Amino acid sequence: MYKKINFLQINASDLRWGASIAGYRFHKGLLKQGYGSRIICALKESTDEEVSSIIPGRFGYIPNALCGKFFNFLGFQSFGYPSSFFLKNSPWIKRWADVLILRNLHWWYFSISILPWLSKQIPLIWRIPDMWPITGKCIYPYECERWQQSCGRCPHLREYPGLVFDTSSFLLKRKERIYNNIRENLILVSPSRWLKDKIERSPLTKGLNCEVIASAVEQDLFKPGDKESCRRSLGFEQGEKVIM
Repeated sequence: MYKKINFLQINASDLRWGASIAGYRFHKGLLKQGYGSRIICALKESTDEEVSSIIPGRFGYIPNALCGKFFNFLGFQSFGYPSSFFLKNSPWIKRWADVLILRNLHWWYFSISILPWLSKQIPLIWRIPDMWPITGKCIYPYECERWQQSCGRCPHLREYPGLVFDTSSFLLKRKERIYNNIRENLILVSPSRWLKDKIERSPLTKGLNCEVIASAVEQDLFKPGDKESCRRSLGFEQGEKVIM
């Protein structure tokens, strides 16, 4: 007999910021396809009953964020979030979900030290949005290639998510220890072949199963149109060069 799969996403929010909105659209798409779908997030803004805040209460995210920022200031990125306690006691994780989808985890609401515990409860899919999971602290390291070795001596220390003290080498080794404990129950998803190549080159994630699943668009809304009529409606001349 067919069993409906229940998907649970962990994200920063449901309706604030681009990555969160993309996750919410995915949630609605799963429901439309007949799957079970729920979201646990740091900051809930919708009235959707299938979305829950990690810490109860409208302003529960505030102490979580402040505690995390304190550890971030000391150089311990992704440490010490009270949200870990609430996630370990979530009935949605313990008794409802069949698959857990991790999305944007960095900076202010989630401690990756909980990943080994989560992987023992439920299979994990991590949709990696940027390079933060494979670097010490950078979401994009520009010209720096030290993420392929040991990080340290970070040339972009103040870039988001910034550090006051250079603990990038320590943070990279910490991620390596955590990932080694979840390899058997983790699948990575990249939105692009470019990012998949970076993931496969990283010592942290080398050998892990990584699939490319491009971000979907609503084809009834985003579709090719007549260029001349588009130019007229936007007030551009027919021969004018336009860069978006």
